[in-house]
Amino acid sequence: MRWMLVVAIALMFSSAMAPSRAAAQDVPAKPKIVAPPPVFIPPAPPAPPAAPKTGVEAAERKLYVIAARLLPGECDSGNGRACSYLAELYQKGVAVAQDRARAEQLFAQACDRAYLAGCNSLAILTLENARTDEEKAASTAILAKACEGGEPFACSNLGHRYETGKGVAANPDQARALYVKACALDNPLGCQNAAIAFDRPIGGARDYAESLRNYRRACELGQLDSCFWAAVKEEKGEGTAADFPRAVKAYSDLCDRGHGRSCAAYGWALDQDMGGKENRAKARLAYAKSCGLDYGGGCNSLAILFENGKGGPQDLSLAVAGYDRGCELKDGNACYNLSRLYRTGQGVPVNRGTSTTYLGRACELGLERACRDLRR
Repeated sequence: MRWMLVVAIALMFSSAMAPSRAAAQDVPAKPKIVAPPPVFIPPAPPAPPAAPKTGVEAAERKLYVIAARLLPGECDSGNGRACSYLAELYQKGVAVAQDRARAEQLFAQACDRAYLAGCNSLAILTLENARTDEEKAASTAILAKACEGGEPFACSNLGHRYETGKGVAANPDQARALYVKACALDNPLGCQNAAIAFDRPIGGARDYAESLRNYRRACELGQLDSCFWAAVKEEKGEGTAADFPRAVKAYSDLCDRGHGRSCAAYGWALDQDMGGKENRAKARLAYAKSCGLDYGGGCNSLAILFENGKGGPQDLSLAVAGYDRGCELKDGNACYNLSRLYRTGQGVPVNRGTSTTYLGRACELGLERACRDLRR
């Protein structure tokens, strides 16, 4: 009978609890608030650029067809800049038929209307066409006028004439002074030429500190070659305390900016100065980038690593290709090394005639050891 009582009690609890469980299950869950999906509103298309209002504006925006239509009227109205821009179109044959005589006339009009950049262009063009000393002197006088008026390119170009004796008697002192003046007028090429004049030297004593200062200024003005030479001086300690890490960083940064010679210098630092398997592998990459940027010395250095199996596996076919590309880019060492491979039969069949041809090319490019080998 006890088991019947247990069952009865269990049934009582079961029936008593059932309504509460059912009630609990019947209460609807609180609905979740779901945010609506965002509505995509496409951005309005950019407004088309306004049409240029003048020929000068069109030329500066490189809308040359429009410029060619508008510039003549502006030039005839006395706008020297318009005359000079129109002259450039005729000089290069852009949007008009090429006509260098017409270009010279227009540059002269620009110069007469006190547009000094036009005077600079006129002086360059007239020197190219000059046949007599009087014509050359007249061309230089135009350049001097523009420089005196504060045209920086004219000062730099006039300095080059005094340095080389083209169109004027050579005067190294005057050349240096004009380069310094051009640099003071924020002409990057003038600053670079001033740096070279203090370095070689031209027109006075050598001054490494002044050379470095001018290279740095040219670099600030966007002359990447000058950035490179400033780094070279920092590496060597010319005009400043030697700072190899700073120079290497500069080479790396300039390489990233697409300066091929700096890529080669960065590769050289990794390859020769730092050394080790990992750095030579990085050097291969730097040299390859240098070669891809058409710096022949980088191609030559890359080929050396391939030939000797440094920084990666040896590959004589790639060595030959690297030397060949470097020689095409007028690197004398690359021509010399390619001559050696044809002479010894490394990576290519032995060919004495081809070897001599490349040796002669290396000599023509100024490699003295190649010239000595040819004389033997």
